[in-house]
Amino acid sequence: MSSRATWKLHPQTAMMSLGHDPSLSEGAAVLPIYETTTYVFKDFDDGVERFSNPSQGSTLVYSRINNPNCQVFEERLAYCEGGEACASFASGMAAIYALCFEFLSPNDTLLFSELLYGGTASLFHSILPEKMGIKTISFNNENFEANLRLAIFEQRGIRIPRMIFIETPGNPTNCMIDIEMCRGVLNKYLPPNIHPLIVVDNTFLGPLFQHPLQLGADISVYSATKYIGGHSDVVAGACVGSHEHINRLKKIRMSLGSILNPESASMCERGLKTLNIRMSQQMSNASVIAEYLAGHPKVEKVYHPSLLKATDHDYRIYKRQCLAPGAIVSFDIRGGVPSVRTFLNSLKIFALAVSLGSVESLAQHPYSMTHRGVADEEKNRLGITDKMIRLAVGQEHPDDLKKDLEQALTEVKV
Repeated sequence: MSSRATWKLHPQTAMMSLGHDPSLSEGAAVLPIYETTTYVFKDFDDGVERFSNPSQGSTLVYSRINNPNCQVFEERLAYCEGGEACASFASGMAAIYALCFEFLSPNDTLLFSELLYGGTASLFHSILPEKMGIKTISFNNENFEANLRLAIFEQRGIRIPRMIFIETPGNPTNCMIDIEMCRGVLNKYLPPNIHPLIVVDNTFLGPLFQHPLQLGADISVYSATKYIGGHSDVVAGACVGSHEHINRLKKIRMSLGSILNPESASMCERGLKTLNIRMSQQMSNASVIAEYLAGHPKVEKVYHPSLLKATDHDYRIYKRQCLAPGAIVSFDIRGGVPSVRTFLNSLKIFALAVSLGSVESLAQHPYSMTHRGVADEEKNRLGITDKMIRLAVGQEHPDDLKKDLEQALTEVKV
């Protein structure tokens, strides 16, 4: 299915109409939710044909395999991301697990950047090695190229890495990883017949403000729960890439039973329609908040790309790789845990909750919440200390958000 336009659409336009043909839905202007579990075949031959390759293309057989709401959401997200195809999942973690399950085997090696979402970190540090026999090696976020090269050299002749998984900007410090550099290192130092997949968690900035596939990545993975859903009322995940890779993921998704349900797919498809407006406003608000916090005497350090200086290591990567700074602002508060507790308990507008990307502003303590499963010494080494607070900035008026932070900081005694 495709748009009726004869020219290449801008993403903001494609998100409104691509993939929906009203004539196939009784003239409905908005794609209906297809709550059916199974689909009627025209005749015997049609049924045989659909079962010949049930997980591919637009074939409709059974909703554990495919459904029209997923199809439209996937087509629009793939278009905006610049990929050939997309597979949607019941959550972001379901998408990441399917990636590992399909593209890694026991005794394979996975290299990953150190700063990750807490759930991904737990999967890589414990579950994959213990349950699947996959060797996982992290590479340092401060000297990306040297450490990635070292990790590859250490494995040469033993276990060639099969996948490089990076999250950029990194969670929760917004550190930048050079995607083009990762591709260049692999091309330079690995044999030409070895092609490890580069997977980028693009949740923070995609699909509008960072395009990993154009920078050398093979697959972009999303927690669509966040900015795409955008309203704290849907859990979803997605992978975007080539037809070859996505077809493999759809096949394994069929066996794992981890497809996104029609209702959630409809909510994600709806979320895409306002994504540009929401993310733009949230990023603008976040820049205002970051600047305010950077000048506050009770704040030690602020982590947000809008504050990067030309002399900073991440500045060059940010300017070349990202189109906007994102809406996640982390900061270190003076006074440690007592100050963290007082500050978070004093907030009036920011809700004390995990997650991010929704229209409402949220605040949380990564050390004891989202990254609790990461060893304390590891968190401290990565800069995720007990004095760090992460803000997921929403769409409220920036003046009100600043006043909320100001009154909460006033309660902090240092």
